[in-house]
Amino acid sequence: MIPHSGRACDCLIIGGGPAGLAAATYLGRFRRRVMVVDAGESRARWI
Repeated sequence: MIPHSGRACDCLIIGGGPAGLAAATYLGRFRRRVMVVDAGESRARWI
């Protein structure tokens, strides 16, 4: 687990899959501070 950095964010996205990363990219284009939280376990083997 990574310690909390103490920085504020505008949006917290749970999951770093395709939808989560697309949402983070979209929000970043509008200058929003985004934090993406992911378990770090790849699910690509299930596809």
